Amino acid sequence: MKNILYKFLPVALFFGIVLSCKQEDNKPAGILYGVDARAVFAYPDNTYINFADIANAAVKFDLYTHSPDIAKIEYSASYTNFASGTTTAKAIVLTVTGSQFQNGKVLGLTIKATDIATALNLPGGTAGLAGGDSFNFTTKAYLKDGRTYDASNLAPSIGASTTSSFTSFFGAFVGCPSDQVAIAGTYTAYDDYNDGGEPTGVPHTVTITFVGPQPFRYHVTDHTGQLYVPYGGTSYPADFFDICGTPILLNTVSFGQVVNYVPTPADIAAGFETPLIDTSTPNTVIQFTWHETFNDIKASMRFVKQ
Repeated sequence: MKNILYKFLPVALFFGIVLSCKQEDNKPAGILYGVDARAVFAYPDNTYINFADIANAAVKFDLYTHSPDIAKIEYSASYTNFASGTTTAKAIVLTVTGSQFQNGKVLGLTIKATDIATALNLPGGTAGLAGGDSFNFTTKAYLKDGRTYDASNLAPSIGASTTSSFTSFFGAFVGCPSDQVAIAGTYTAYDDYNDGGEPTGVPHTVTITFVGPQPFRYHVTDHTGQLYVPYGGTSYPADFFDICGTPILLNTVSFGQVVNYVPTPADIAAGFETPLIDTSTPNTVIQFTWHETFNDIKASMRFVKQ
C-alpha cells in the first residue's frame, strides 16, 4: 500500500502543479494589463530619409503588440539640423488606433518626410533638409482606461533583453543609399593641393571602414595626407558622410580644429578638387577638402582604392 501511495503522490503533485499554473494564466479580477508595442524595421530602403528622392522618402515599419486594451499609439518627431546642431520641438506625425491591429500587428506603417516637415512647420519644407540631418521619433501609448505609457514610465524590455517589447524611440537620418562594400577598404592617399604652401607629401596607405550608426558614415585612418609630419605631427583620423556621392567631412582635429570645406569655382580653378565619391570602377575614388582653422590651411585629399 505504501508503494502505491508513493507512486501516486508524485503524479498527483504533478497534475496539481499543472492545474495551478493553468489557473494562474487567467488574469485575476482587478489586475490591469500593461502595454507592449514593438516596432520592427523590416524595410531597409525606408530606415532613413532618402535625400535622392525626398518627395517620396519615408520611414516604414511594422508594429506588434499583445495588449488588448490599446486605444491609440502616437508617434511624435523632432528635427535636428546637422550643420547647426539645433533641434526643433516635437509634433505628432502618426497615430495608430487599437482597431488597426489585426492579430496583434499592423504592417507597413509609413511616415513620409513631407508629412513630418509639414507637422514641424520646417522652413522651406523638405527643401530645407540636408544630408546628415535627422528626425528623432518618440512613442506614447494610450490605453482604453486612460493610462498612458512612454519612455518616462515604461522600460523598453525585461531583464535587459536585446529585443525591445516597447519601442519608445527611434531615429532616421537624411541621406542616400551608400555602397558600403565599394567604399570600405584600403586606399592610397594623396594630398593633391593645399593653400598653405606646404609640400603635398608622399602618397601613403590608409584604411576606410564603415562605422555607422548612420547608413552612410565612414572612418578614415588619416585625413591629412600626413601634411603635418614634418612638424612633429602624425596621422589624424576622421569620419565622413557619403551624401549621395558627395563626401562631407565631420568636424575633427589635427594641428587645430578641422571642418569640411566646399571649394568655390575659384578654388577649383586654383587647384582644389571637386568633392566626390566615384564607385563606378573597382578603384573607388574619394575626394574632399578640409579646412584646418588654427593655421588657416585648406587642403584637397584624394583617396584611390587599392
